[in-house]
Amino acid sequence: MHNAVETPLAILQRTGPFLLEIRFKPQATVTPHGMMELHEERWKMFTGAPHVAISFIPADLDVDLNLVGSDTHARRRDKDGLRAAALVAQGSIAEMVAKLYYAYYPPHFQLFVGPDEQEARAWIAPHLAAIEAEGTRSTG
Repeated sequence: MHNAVETPLAILQRTGPFLLEIRFKPQATVTPHGMMELHEERWKMFTGAPHVAISFIPADLDVDLNLVGSDTHARRRDKDGLRAAALVAQGSIAEMVAKLYYAYYPPHFQLFVGPDEQEARAWIAPHLAAIEAEGTRSTG
């Protein structure tokens, strides 16, 4: 099991059997290629198994406008295992861009976007618990 992977865009850390934390690097530029690379690394970590993710987006993150024209989840949309994602956007522009992106490309998973980490963790907790309960039923 991979516990942590670094891409040019972010550090992905598996902090539990079903939980991934993604910390975008300050002053990084989010490009379609960078996001697809990030999703590929997430895929390798979970190989399609159910999981949830919480991402931390710094206020100074730059977004390549080509991102708006690219559905970065398209490759494995229905089989990547992501059940829920919470995006902690540290800045109103980052929050607005995230909401705008997912308005164009509705996610195949439950989504929370907001500025507060505690609220994001509280929101994702029942989604994580549901996956944990599924795992208990299938192994127990």
